[in-house]
Amino acid sequence: MGKKAVYLYLDCNMNLDFKTIMTIKVLLEPNCSTCKATLTTIQQAAKNYAGQEKIIVEEINDVQKILEYNVWAMPAVIVNEEIKSMGKRLTLKQAEEIIRSALK
Repeated sequence: MGKKAVYLYLDCNMNLDFKTIMTIKVLLEPNCSTCKATLTTIQQAAKNYAGQEKIIVEEINDVQKILEYNVWAMPAVIVNEEIKSMGKRLTLKQAEEIIRSALK
């Protein structure tokens, strides 16, 4: 089961507010068109849920950091430190389903 963290942040009106944050890491190789497409798709899916959750999407292409996740195919999608996809170009529908399932 994915972990959720609660962070304190200032909204654009400078009001204090608590929001649940989901972190999605996209591990990718340079010069990989499938990796870049998956990153773009994940970013779009996260924007679609922006009103419901604050979702952070991180792009990770540092080899040392990638090795920490013990993945064997790129791109890899990590949601709240759990591998959700590896070696696949995700459609928008698949990316949204990954987010939706992590919110449960």
